[in-house]
Amino acid sequence: MKRIRKGTKKVAEREAVQSDEEAAALRDDDDEDVRPSIRNKKKRTSAGRGDAGEAGPSDAQPQAGPAQATADELAHLIRQRDFYKAEAESIDDPRVSREESDQLVAAVMRYMLFRQHQKPDQLARRDELSKLIQSRYKDGGKRGGNLSGYVIAQAQARFPVIFGLEMKMVEIAPASRAGGKAHAKGDGTLSKAYILRSLLPEALRSAFVTPASADAAPAFSLLVLSLINLAGGSISEDDLWRHLGNVGVEAKEPHPSLGQPEHQLEVMLKKRYIVEQKQNSNDGPLKSYVLGENALDEIQANEIKEFVEGRLAVLEADEEE
Repeated sequence: MKRIRKGTKKVAEREAVQSDEEAAALRDDDDEDVRPSIRNKKKRTSAGRGDAGEAGPSDAQPQAGPAQATADELAHLIRQRDFYKAEAESIDDPRVSREESDQLVAAVMRYMLFRQHQKPDQLARRDELSKLIQSRYKDGGKRGGNLSGYVIAQAQARFPVIFGLEMKMVEIAPASRAGGKAHAKGDGTLSKAYILRSLLPEALRSAFVTPASADAAPAFSLLVLSLINLAGGSISEDDLWRHLGNVGVEAKEPHPSLGQPEHQLEVMLKKRYIVEQKQNSNDGPLKSYVLGENALDEIQANEIKEFVEGRLAVLEADEEE
């Protein structure tokens, strides 16, 4: 009986060992099956992620490349930033505390941001900013130095760094009356005004700040500036509307995209993209338009020329077809 029990025990031990070996073999087989799938999953994940954000070849759609700026555009941004920094450092400190100076600079920057948002069709004149500064600081810079000039220069230096904006100064010539005489603020005296412009390169601005829209106002403005440029720098009111009529923009008639064209022209006048001039004649005052200070500063003549030549090339190609 003892021998039988020992034999039975040995058989059971062998079966147990055999079962353990089979189970281990099965686990090994399972591991071999699992490991490649894990490796394949990791490969798919890394391929989908990519070092430069590229999509995987099998299960991901190709994505458009990120918006990029040219070297010239970045160099322009850096030049403007350094220019305003140097201008701010060249103005004598009016001997106000750092805390007072920071508060005044912040007030000017807030004013420019909110004013341009609320009244985008108007420039901020320097005397407005000076009144704001003096109202916040009653001494008005009498401790020494030009407080308004110092604070405005500091604001101009901070806008590129914080917001990527340029607080651009535009010198405005005195408005002309009939006969070409200037208004009585001192003949030939230029007044200063400011406007905020983006320093971001075009590709980045279009991708992240101002996506493309169906607004026809910029196209209308560029068309008006082109007509003035082609006319030699000055165009009469009658000729301007005659040319605009050729493209379906009629005076005193609502346009489906522009609304009232006269309103768009008025906006250009307020922004100083164009300037109205009047001259006496036998038939009464004659009105004409010339390029304004803001247009001359922001848009180069060669850019207008390139735009016109590009449009003419498109029209000639359409006619040939």
